Amino acid sequence: MFYNQIIRSVSGFSQAPFYSSLPKMNSIFGLNKIDKFKSYIISRFRISIYLYLFSAFLISYFLPLIFIFFKIDKAFLINDLWILLFITFYFERVSGMIVQTLTISKEIIWHWLNLLNGIFTITICFILFSSFSILALPISLSITFLLINI
Repeated sequence: MFYNQIIRSVSGFSQAPFYSSLPKMNSIFGLNKIDKFKSYIISRFRISIYLYLFSAFLISYFLPLIFIFFKIDKAFLINDLWILLFITFYFERVSGMIVQTLTISKEIIWHWLNLLNGIFTITICFILFSSFSILALPISLSITFLLINI
């Protein structure tokens, strides 16, 4: 749970450059300046992804040192779970921004995607759980994001 909360915080922090630009994206799209819309979306998309990657790497490096410095008993290990959550939330960020871009262009698909994501994630997780235990959840989420959203 601790890993999940940390990576969710990083993901939430990295959303700001993209989602804070939605009013401008909507106005550019509304003016039918498609080339400007595409370049602006791509630039905000990149900033958000770079911020996510930078922040996640920074947390991966400094959090163990902070734990040692403050003598916190919890171990923060760069292990399989952390790496899989890191990758899963990367896919989540990418797919979230793609769906939001489609929503701006009046292609509302998020309700179908959420339904399919849920069905696929639960099914894949159920299949993988006996072999991968807790790692089945981030693996199934990553597979679902790759198959359905991206």
